[in-house]
Amino acid sequence: MRAYVRFALPSGAHADACPGDLVGRLWTAAIRLDDPRVSEAHALVSLRGAQLKLLPLRGVLAVGGLQVTEVVLAPSTRVELAQGLVLEVLDVQLPERTPALAGLGPQPIVLASGVHSLVEGPHLIPRYLADAAAWWWSTGEGFALQVPGQSPRAVALDDQVEVMGLSLRVVEVPAELLGVPETHQRGRLHPPVHLVARYDSVQVHRSGEPVVVIGGIPARILSELVAMGGLGSWEAIATEVWSQDTHDRTLLRQRWDRNLQTLRRKIREARLRPDLVRADGHGHFELVLASGDRVTNET
Repeated sequence: MRAYVRFALPSGAHADACPGDLVGRLWTAAIRLDDPRVSEAHALVSLRGAQLKLLPLRGVLAVGGLQVTEVVLAPSTRVELAQGLVLEVLDVQLPERTPALAGLGPQPIVLASGVHSLVEGPHLIPRYLADAAAWWWSTGEGFALQVPGQSPRAVALDDQVEVMGLSLRVVEVPAELLGVPETHQRGRLHPPVHLVARYDSVQVHRSGEPVVVIGGIPARILSELVAMGGLGSWEAIATEVWSQDTHDRTLLRQRWDRNLQTLRRKIREARLRPDLVRADGHGHFELVLASGDRVTNET
């Protein structure tokens, strides 16, 4: 079964898109939107492990009023490409099996679309690293492997390759064995949340549960993320939070790290999704909204 997502378009029509398909103004786009606010190649549908995602290319995406760097596609998810221009997910079909790389540990590692870097450890990192021992990437029909100084080579299902003294093989694993989705924790589905940001406090509303209030500096960090559209560098956020004392970058970073740990502890104590505030590894932090989540900025 091939993966696909079915969208309800602003026109009222329905259209399907598969991994690798474009959303945009191009006449070749699977989801073609004839709107000047939409880029020619606005976004890309991508299969990442057991999830279909929408990734921004030349345009922006927003969910619940916040700009995001990716959208996990699930029924009822509403993705805004421009003000008032919304795609609603009607249906998502995922493959029963997915490619994985065996030989790096006791269990195969899922090969999501995109580039993976093989580094010492060994570890497979889902992004391009210039000093990696090898790179894997999806070609649409299979995978390619490149070792520094050599030309890329095609790698098909069941092919075995030698890298870093390891015998690696591309296999397929059942999708249901990929692990617990990030919206689950200890078997419990996290209900949608409504965050009300008031700078010195952030209220967390969930259906059937008491309102949780996060206060102090952690609340200011969350509120600044909301004000920045859900995405910002640690330095930009910290500069706003400690606006009177930003001359010492080392001290600023120490304060950031200490209070970020406090924020994450409060997130755990409130039984929120642990990925609600996520780092990209390059100094940027994102407020990650799942399907049904929303925010209100009252700062």
